Amino acid sequence: MKTSKFISALFVSSLLGVTACTPRDVKVVDENTRLKINAQKGGARGSQKQSGEFSLGNFALASFLMERQIEALEFVKLATGTTEARKTQYVLEDQGVATDGSQQVKISSSKENLEYLSGDITWKVKAAKTLLASYALKNGLLDSVLVKGANIKATVDAVGKDRTYVNLVENYELTLKPTKDENVAMIEVKTDGTISGAKGGKNIPNKITVSLTMTVDKASLATQEVKILSVKADMTYPGPGAKIYNSGIQGGNLNLKMSGLCNVLDGKVTGSAGPKNKFDVKFEGEQISIGTNWTNKLAGCGQRPTVDLGRLQVY
Repeated sequence: MKTSKFISALFVSSLLGVTACTPRDVKVVDENTRLKINAQKGGARGSQKQSGEFSLGNFALASFLMERQIEALEFVKLATGTTEARKTQYVLEDQGVATDGSQQVKISSSKENLEYLSGDITWKVKAAKTLLASYALKNGLLDSVLVKGANIKATVDAVGKDRTYVNLVENYELTLKPTKDENVAMIEVKTDGTISGAKGGKNIPNKITVSLTMTVDKASLATQEVKILSVKADMTYPGPGAKIYNSGIQGGNLNLKMSGLCNVLDGKVTGSAGPKNKFDVKFEGEQISIGTNWTNKLAGCGQRPTVDLGRLQVY
Protein backbone atom coordinates (compact mmCIF):
# COMPACT_ATOMS: atom_id res chain seq x y z
CA MET A 1 0.00 0.00 0.00
CA LYS A 2 1.41 3.37 -0.96
CA THR A 3 1.04 4.90 2.49
CA SER A 4 2.86 2.10 4.38
CA LYS A 5 6.32 3.66 4.44
CA PHE A 6 4.91 7.09 5.21
CA ILE A 7 2.92 5.94 8.22
CA SER A 8 5.72 3.71 9.46
CA ALA A 9 8.07 6.69 9.36
CA LEU A 10 5.61 8.80 11.30
CA PHE A 11 5.28 6.12 13.97
CA VAL A 12 9.03 5.77 14.26
CA SER A 13 9.44 9.51 14.65
CA SER A 14 6.80 9.38 17.37
CA LEU A 15 8.70 6.60 19.11
CA LEU A 16 11.93 8.61 19.00
CA GLY A 17 10.13 11.57 20.49
CA VAL A 18 8.75 9.50 23.34
CA THR A 19 12.03 7.90 24.24
CA ALA A 20 14.50 11.23 23.40
CA CYS A 21 -18.98 -31.00 32.80
CA THR A 22 -20.25 -32.44 36.28
CA PRO A 23 -18.42 -35.18 38.36
CA ARG A 24 -19.06 -38.84 37.47
CA ASP A 25 -21.97 -40.51 39.26
CA VAL A 26 -23.03 -37.26 40.90
CA LYS A 27 -26.39 -35.75 40.06
CA VAL A 28 -26.46 -32.01 40.42
CA VAL A 29 -29.92 -30.62 41.00
CA ASP A 30 -28.99 -27.09 41.95
CA GLU A 31 -28.42 -24.92 38.87
CA ASN A 32 -25.91 -22.60 40.55
CA THR A 33 -23.78 -25.57 41.61
CA ARG A 34 -23.93 -26.99 38.13
CA LEU A 35 -22.86 -23.69 36.64
CA LYS A 36 -19.94 -23.44 39.03
CA ILE A 37 -18.68 -26.93 38.19
CA ASN A 38 -18.94 -26.27 34.50
CA ALA A 39 -17.14 -22.97 34.83
CA GLN A 40 -14.28 -24.61 36.73
CA LYS A 41 -13.89 -27.26 34.08
CA GLY A 42 -14.38 -24.91 31.18
CA GLY A 43 -17.43 -26.97 30.21
CA ALA A 44 -20.86 -26.19 28.88
CA ARG A 45 -22.49 -22.90 29.65
CA GLY A 46 -24.54 -24.49 32.44
CA SER A 47 -26.98 -26.69 30.54
CA GLN A 48 -26.96 -30.49 30.45
CA LYS A 49 -26.55 -31.07 26.72
CA GLN A 50 -26.10 -34.23 24.75
CA SER A 51 -22.45 -34.97 24.08
CA GLY A 52 -22.92 -34.47 20.35
CA GLU A 53 -24.09 -30.88 20.73
CA PHE A 54 -22.02 -27.73 20.53
CA SER A 55 -21.98 -25.55 23.64
CA LEU A 56 -19.88 -22.66 24.85
CA GLY A 57 -17.28 -23.41 27.53
CA ASN A 58 -16.20 -20.62 29.87
CA PHE A 59 -12.49 -21.36 29.71
CA ALA A 60 -12.52 -21.62 25.95
CA LEU A 61 -14.43 -18.35 25.80
CA ALA A 62 -11.77 -16.66 27.93
CA SER A 63 -9.13 -17.66 25.39
CA PHE A 64 -11.43 -16.45 22.61
CA LEU A 65 -11.67 -13.03 24.24
CA MET A 66 -7.91 -12.87 24.72
CA GLU A 67 -7.37 -13.42 21.02
CA ARG A 68 -9.90 -10.76 20.10
CA GLN A 69 -7.24 -8.33 21.33
CA ILE A 70 -4.80 -9.68 18.77
CA GLU A 71 -7.43 -9.33 16.05
CA ALA A 72 -8.14 -5.71 16.95
CA LEU A 73 -4.47 -4.76 16.90
CA GLU A 74 -3.97 -6.57 13.62
CA PHE A 75 -6.78 -4.53 12.06
CA VAL A 76 -5.24 -1.30 13.34
CA LYS A 77 -1.83 -2.15 11.97
CA LEU A 78 -3.27 -3.30 8.64
CA ALA A 79 -5.29 -0.10 8.32
CA THR A 80 -2.29 2.11 9.01
CA GLY A 81 0.18 0.14 6.92
CA THR A 82 2.45 -0.84 9.81
CA THR A 83 2.26 -4.60 9.19
CA GLU A 84 2.63 -6.67 6.05
CA ALA A 85 -0.71 -8.00 4.85
CA ARG A 86 0.96 -10.85 2.96
CA LYS A 87 1.92 -12.37 6.32
CA THR A 88 -1.69 -12.34 7.57
CA GLN A 89 -5.06 -13.79 6.50
CA TYR A 90 -5.94 -10.53 4.78
CA VAL A 91 -5.35 -8.49 1.65
CA LEU A 92 -5.48 -4.69 1.42
CA GLU A 93 -6.81 -2.26 -1.15
CA ASP A 94 -6.02 1.43 -0.92
CA GLN A 95 -9.25 3.47 -1.23
CA GLY A 96 -7.61 6.89 -1.40
CA VAL A 97 -8.36 9.99 0.65
CA ALA A 98 -11.86 10.88 1.90
CA THR A 99 -13.28 14.41 1.84
CA ASP A 100 -12.38 14.82 5.53
CA GLY A 101 -8.75 14.04 4.74
CA SER A 102 -8.69 10.56 6.28
CA GLN A 103 -6.99 7.70 4.48
CA GLN A 104 -9.33 4.92 3.38
CA VAL A 105 -8.41 1.21 3.20
CA LYS A 106 -10.38 -1.96 2.43
CA ILE A 107 -9.37 -5.05 4.43
CA SER A 108 -10.53 -8.38 2.98
CA SER A 109 -9.92 -11.99 3.93
CA SER A 110 -7.77 -13.89 1.49
CA LYS A 111 -9.34 -16.74 -0.46
CA GLU A 112 -6.69 -19.21 0.60
CA ASN A 113 -7.77 -21.86 3.13
CA LEU A 114 -5.68 -22.14 6.28
CA GLU A 115 -5.18 -25.53 7.94
CA TYR A 116 -3.90 -25.83 11.49
CA LEU A 117 -3.82 -28.24 14.44
CA SER A 118 -5.74 -27.34 17.60
CA GLY A 119 -6.92 -29.69 20.35
CA ASP A 120 -5.47 -32.68 18.43
CA ILE A 121 -7.82 -31.93 15.54
CA THR A 122 -6.87 -30.50 12.17
CA TRP A 123 -9.06 -27.51 11.31
CA LYS A 124 -9.61 -25.71 8.03
CA VAL A 125 -10.45 -22.02 8.13
CA LYS A 126 -12.72 -20.33 5.62
CA ALA A 127 -13.55 -16.65 5.85
CA ALA A 128 -15.63 -14.03 4.06
CA LYS A 129 -14.67 -10.73 5.62
CA THR A 130 -14.68 -7.28 4.15
CA LEU A 131 -14.02 -4.32 6.43
CA LEU A 132 -13.63 -0.66 5.58
CA ALA A 133 -10.99 1.19 7.56
CA SER A 134 -9.95 4.80 7.81
CA TYR A 135 -7.31 6.60 9.81
CA ALA A 136 -6.44 10.22 10.45
CA LEU A 137 -3.33 12.07 11.54
CA LYS A 138 -2.93 15.08 13.80
CA ASN A 139 0.28 17.05 13.85
CA GLY A 140 1.85 14.29 11.80
CA LEU A 141 0.97 11.55 14.29
CA LEU A 142 -1.74 8.90 14.33
CA ASP A 143 -4.88 10.35 15.89
CA SER A 144 -7.78 8.02 15.10
CA VAL A 145 -8.74 4.76 13.39
CA LEU A 146 -12.16 3.40 12.45
CA VAL A 147 -12.74 -0.16 11.18
CA LYS A 148 -16.25 -1.39 10.35
CA GLY A 149 -17.66 -4.53 8.78
CA ALA A 150 -21.17 -5.97 8.43
CA ASN A 151 -22.03 -9.66 8.27
CA ILE A 152 -18.41 -10.76 8.35
CA LYS A 153 -17.98 -14.52 8.48
CA ALA A 154 -15.42 -17.07 9.63
CA THR A 155 -15.82 -20.85 9.65
CA VAL A 156 -13.62 -23.68 10.86
CA ASP A 157 -14.33 -27.28 9.85
CA ALA A 158 -12.66 -30.29 11.44
CA VAL A 159 -10.84 -32.20 8.72
CA GLY A 160 -11.98 -35.84 8.56
CA LYS A 161 -14.73 -35.35 11.16
CA ASP A 162 -18.46 -35.56 10.43
CA ARG A 163 -20.34 -32.36 11.30
CA THR A 164 -17.76 -30.85 13.58
CA TYR A 165 -17.40 -27.15 12.95
CA VAL A 166 -17.76 -23.63 14.34
CA ASN A 167 -19.22 -20.63 12.49
CA LEU A 168 -18.99 -16.99 13.51
CA VAL A 169 -21.03 -14.27 11.79
CA GLU A 170 -21.03 -10.76 13.21
CA ASN A 171 -21.13 -7.03 12.74
CA TYR A 172 -17.87 -5.42 13.79
CA GLU A 173 -16.82 -1.91 14.76
CA LEU A 174 -13.44 -0.76 16.09
CA THR A 175 -12.41 2.74 17.06
CA LEU A 176 -9.00 4.00 18.12
CA LYS A 177 -8.90 7.43 19.68
CA PRO A 178 -6.46 9.52 21.72
CA THR A 179 -6.46 9.81 25.50
CA LYS A 180 -5.33 12.59 27.85
CA ASP A 181 -1.91 10.93 27.77
CA GLU A 182 -0.52 11.59 24.29
CA ASN A 183 1.57 8.42 24.54
CA VAL A 184 -1.48 6.19 25.04
CA ALA A 185 -4.28 5.25 22.65
CA MET A 186 -7.62 3.65 23.51
CA ILE A 187 -9.12 0.94 21.32
CA GLU A 188 -12.78 -0.03 21.62
CA VAL A 189 -14.45 -2.95 19.83
CA LYS A 190 -18.17 -3.69 19.67
CA THR A 191 -19.61 -6.74 17.93
CA ASP A 192 -22.93 -8.53 17.71
CA GLY A 193 -23.68 -11.72 15.86
CA THR A 194 -24.02 -15.48 16.10
CA ILE A 195 -21.69 -18.34 16.93
CA SER A 196 -23.02 -21.70 15.82
CA GLY A 197 -21.50 -25.12 15.58
CA ALA A 198 -21.75 -28.86 15.95
CA LYS A 199 -19.59 -31.41 17.67
CA GLY A 200 -20.49 -34.38 15.51
CA GLY A 201 -24.19 -33.76 16.05
CA LYS A 202 -26.90 -31.10 16.13
CA ASN A 203 -26.17 -27.52 15.13
CA ILE A 204 -26.57 -25.10 18.05
CA PRO A 205 -26.76 -21.34 17.33
CA ASN A 206 -25.83 -18.80 19.99
CA LYS A 207 -26.43 -15.07 19.71
CA ILE A 208 -23.50 -13.20 21.19
CA THR A 209 -22.19 -9.72 21.83
CA VAL A 210 -18.60 -8.75 22.54
CA SER A 211 -17.41 -5.50 24.09
CA LEU A 212 -13.67 -4.91 24.38
CA THR A 213 -11.72 -1.88 25.59
CA MET A 214 -7.96 -1.67 25.82
CA THR A 215 -5.27 0.95 26.14
CA VAL A 216 -2.00 0.54 24.31
CA ASP A 217 1.35 2.26 24.13
CA LYS A 218 0.87 4.33 20.99
CA ALA A 219 4.49 4.26 19.87
CA SER A 220 4.59 0.45 20.11
CA LEU A 221 1.95 0.26 17.39
CA ALA A 222 4.72 1.06 14.93
CA THR A 223 6.71 -1.99 16.03
CA GLN A 224 6.19 -5.74 15.97
CA GLU A 225 5.90 -5.81 19.78
CA VAL A 226 2.78 -4.01 20.97
CA LYS A 227 2.38 -3.14 24.64
CA ILE A 228 -1.18 -3.60 25.94
CA LEU A 229 -1.44 -1.50 29.08
CA SER A 230 -4.96 -2.52 30.11
CA VAL A 231 -7.82 -4.62 28.78
CA LYS A 232 -11.42 -5.34 29.70
CA ALA A 233 -13.60 -7.58 27.54
CA ASP A 234 -17.08 -8.97 28.11
CA MET A 235 -19.23 -11.39 26.15
CA THR A 236 -22.93 -12.20 26.54
CA TYR A 237 -24.70 -15.29 25.25
CA PRO A 238 -27.95 -17.19 25.97
CA GLY A 239 -28.23 -19.98 28.51
CA PRO A 240 -30.94 -22.39 29.65
CA GLY A 241 -34.27 -20.94 30.61
CA ALA A 242 -33.77 -17.88 28.41
CA LYS A 243 -31.14 -16.51 30.80
CA ILE A 244 -28.27 -14.41 29.56
CA TYR A 245 -24.80 -15.48 30.64
CA ASN A 246 -21.56 -13.54 30.72
CA SER A 247 -17.88 -14.29 30.30
CA GLY A 248 -15.08 -11.79 30.58
CA ILE A 249 -11.43 -10.94 31.04
CA GLN A 250 -9.77 -8.00 32.78
CA GLY A 251 -6.17 -7.05 33.44
CA GLY A 252 -3.15 -5.44 31.87
CA ASN A 253 0.58 -5.43 31.16
CA LEU A 254 0.38 -7.80 28.19
CA ASN A 255 2.93 -7.98 25.39
CA LEU A 256 2.04 -9.01 21.87
CA LYS A 257 4.66 -10.09 19.36
CA MET A 258 3.01 -9.69 15.99
CA SER A 259 4.20 -11.80 13.10
CA GLY A 260 1.23 -12.59 10.90
CA LEU A 261 0.34 -16.24 11.32
CA CYS A 262 2.68 -16.58 14.30
CA ASN A 263 1.39 -13.99 16.76
CA VAL A 264 2.38 -14.58 20.41
CA LEU A 265 0.55 -12.93 23.32
CA ASP A 266 2.25 -13.02 26.72
CA GLY A 267 0.67 -12.09 30.04
CA LYS A 268 -1.96 -12.94 32.65
CA VAL A 269 -5.43 -11.52 33.27
CA THR A 270 -8.44 -12.47 35.40
CA GLY A 271 -11.20 -14.37 33.67
CA SER A 272 -14.79 -14.43 34.83
CA ALA A 273 -17.92 -16.54 34.28
CA GLY A 274 -20.94 -14.79 35.70
CA PRO A 275 -20.64 -12.57 38.75
CA LYS A 276 -18.86 -15.02 41.09
CA ASN A 277 -16.53 -17.39 39.24
CA LYS A 278 -13.01 -16.00 38.75
CA PHE A 279 -9.90 -17.70 37.36
CA ASP A 280 -6.48 -16.88 35.96
CA VAL A 281 -6.06 -16.71 32.20
CA LYS A 282 -2.43 -16.95 31.15
CA PHE A 283 -0.95 -16.83 27.67
CA GLU A 284 2.72 -17.73 27.76
CA GLY A 285 4.79 -18.61 24.72
CA GLU A 286 3.05 -21.41 22.86
CA GLN A 287 0.64 -22.40 25.65
CA ILE A 288 -2.57 -21.14 27.26
CA SER A 289 -3.28 -21.99 30.92
CA ILE A 290 -6.69 -21.23 32.43
CA GLY A 291 -7.63 -22.02 35.99
CA THR A 292 -5.62 -24.82 37.57
CA ASN A 293 -6.09 -27.72 35.14
CA TRP A 294 -7.06 -26.36 31.68
CA THR A 295 -4.26 -25.98 29.17
CA ASN A 296 -4.21 -25.75 25.41
CA LYS A 297 -1.39 -25.27 22.95
CA LEU A 298 -1.41 -22.63 20.27
CA ALA A 299 -1.53 -23.72 16.66
CA GLY A 300 1.85 -24.04 15.00
CA CYS A 301 3.78 -21.02 13.88
CA GLY A 302 3.03 -20.16 10.26
CA GLN A 303 -0.48 -21.68 10.35
CA ARG A 304 -1.78 -19.95 13.46
CA PRO A 305 -5.11 -18.13 13.04
CA THR A 306 -5.51 -14.79 14.76
CA VAL A 307 -8.60 -16.12 16.58
CA ASP A 308 -8.73 -19.91 17.00
CA LEU A 309 -12.44 -20.77 16.72
CA GLY A 310 -11.58 -24.47 16.81
CA ARG A 311 -10.61 -24.04 20.46
CA LEU A 312 -14.28 -23.46 21.33
CA GLN A 313 -14.71 -27.23 20.81
CA VAL A 314 -12.20 -27.96 23.60
CA TYR A 315 -13.80 -28.35 27.03
